[in-house]
Amino acid sequence: MLLFYELKEKIFNADVLKDKAIIIFTCLSIIINVLVWYFLYIQIPVVLESTSSDIIPLHYNIYFGIDYIGEIQKLYSLPALGLIILAINVILIFFLYLKTKLLTYYLAFFSMTNQMILLLCVYLIVLFNK
Repeated sequence: MLLFYELKEKIFNADVLKDKAIIIFTCLSIIINVLVWYFLYIQIPVVLESTSSDIIPLHYNIYFGIDYIGEIQKLYSLPALGLIILAINVILIFFLYLKTKLLTYYLAFFSMTNQMILLLCVYLIVLFNK
């Protein structure tokens, strides 16, 4: 029980909650991830109307063309993966902030850029399937 109390004190009394750069990058990451989920929620019916089946191309390669197809519900694995990466990065930020601040800035920035790349990927997949 003492270990849990010490861990709680380290996390919730950390200076990481006062660092504006980490808070901004993390909030932007969360907002972009919500946008990805919302974009898919809006665009899935549009894609279903334009296709005759539930199977769509999910990956396109310039050398081989379409190389991965699957059900349209597999599109939700991209924002779910982004959410998992975001959660892991936030946990690492809380644990590593007192030891190395520079690494936590990289983790926060990586989370935001990862979400932007996932938003672009989902947009291009939906655009390709219209």
